[in-house]
Amino acid sequence: MLWQLKAERAEVMGGRGAKFLWDLMEERRRKQELEGQYTLALRELRSLSDTEFIIGGTPGMKEIGVLITKVAPTPTTVLLRGESGTGLEMQAKLLRVLQTGEIKPVGDATTRRVQLRIIAATNRDLEAAIRRGEFRADLFYRFNTFTITLPPLRERAEDIPILAAHFLRKAEAKVNKKVERVSPEAIQCLERYSWPGNLRELENTIERGVVLAPSGQIEVEHLPLHIQSAGLKVDHADGFSRAKARMIDAFERDALCRYLGQAAGNISQAAALARMTRRTFHRLILKHRISPRTFRGKPV
Repeated sequence: MLWQLKAERAEVMGGRGAKFLWDLMEERRRKQELEGQYTLALRELRSLSDTEFIIGGTPGMKEIGVLITKVAPTPTTVLLRGESGTGLEMQAKLLRVLQTGEIKPVGDATTRRVQLRIIAATNRDLEAAIRRGEFRADLFYRFNTFTITLPPLRERAEDIPILAAHFLRKAEAKVNKKVERVSPEAIQCLERYSWPGNLRELENTIERGVVLAPSGQIEVEHLPLHIQSAGLKVDHADGFSRAKARMIDAFERDALCRYLGQAAGNISQAAALARMTRRTFHRLILKHRISPRTFRGKPV
């Protein structure tokens, strides 16, 4: 019956030949599906605005942006490394998934092939962890196909104004308060600080500034005291007199904020702690444009 229905020049295949052809067609269908997904992901990545995908302007961050754009449409495993315990049994299971592309769901007796892409991130020194026997070398080499190393924030201070503006918009929405900018003096303090907590610490600092700022601008006094103190470093380009005056101003501002913090914004108590008259203390906080209201109810 089948031979009677086939076209004149058609070939009828059966057995292994038919199965091979069917598998080949199925593989082509899966490949086309994946290519469509990667094309969509790449289009979405390229369409992200600066507020959605912050890279920065330093050469190192621009290079990372290029790497991300190139690897995004591929199935390659990506390892993100940078600052900020792993169980060996779990590592072995993950290694099998990476090697074979197979998983066994909990409670299931059969394995299933899956198409996946691993993007891992760590702040650990994996090479040292391998030497200590805390991380499998074979798993590391599976992960290490395409590595992107993110520089710490202290190595790209030029990006801080861009990042501060980005986090300011986020904090405005979260706190529901309009604060339009960070003052140039506050930006200078942010740029001089070493940021051991990197982007998370910067984001928290900007949010704190939005909460404390009484007007539309984050000032130096709205920054944490340890960040304000970072402004005491000498800039040799200033010259001696200018550097001395700047350091005295920074010291005065930092000390006044500390006394006001200890006194919860009470000027008389803060002046007593500073061992100066209230009139002198008040003159100094006017000079540095420090608002005692910022510290009320918030003893440091």
